[in-house]
Amino acid sequence: MVRSRPHILIVGANPAWQVTLHFETLCFGEVNRAYSVAGVTGGKGVNAATALKQLGTDCTVLQFAGGDTGERVCSDLHAREIAHQTVTTHSTTRTCTTLLSDDSGEMTELIEPSNSVNQEEEDAFQQYFRELVQDIDGVAICGTHPPGVHDDFYSSLIYTAKDRAFIVLDTYKNAKAAFAAGAHMLKIN
Repeated sequence: MVRSRPHILIVGANPAWQVTLHFETLCFGEVNRAYSVAGVTGGKGVNAATALKQLGTDCTVLQFAGGDTGERVCSDLHAREIAHQTVTTHSTTRTCTTLLSDDSGEMTELIEPSNSVNQEEEDAFQQYFRELVQDIDGVAICGTHPPGVHDDFYSSLIYTAKDRAFIVLDTYKNAKAAFAAGAHMLKIN
């Protein structure tokens, strides 16, 4: 099959439901009432997919998601026409909250801890990856992986894909070992 544009597989193993609250003034230690709230899927993988989609590049996000927030993540990706393959988890996907203060222009980010993934879910993710990597031009591994997966989680994905596609690694956790597994480029915040 000849494609008119490249297809990128994005490993976004740790998505979040991102809530943004806007305040005229934000005062810590006091009651603050937001004047607006918005929610959208977040996480490095989804952010990368959003950027690639705007550039006209086909991509698919491979992710873990669970619970009500996981359903919200999948619905949002569907509504935004971002292709995704999701491993449903027993645990709920995290919610992260951004507080924006109009008067100071400051932003405060509240990041929930990620919930754990079990062995069956990690195995399913690995299987989906092996299937999806058969027909891609590049792999972007974005963000940290959730707790519960093996320390060599990203390394094993890279070993699977390194002879098939160009691999960009954007993480800090176990980055040295993952990069040594055969990633072609390392990008760290």
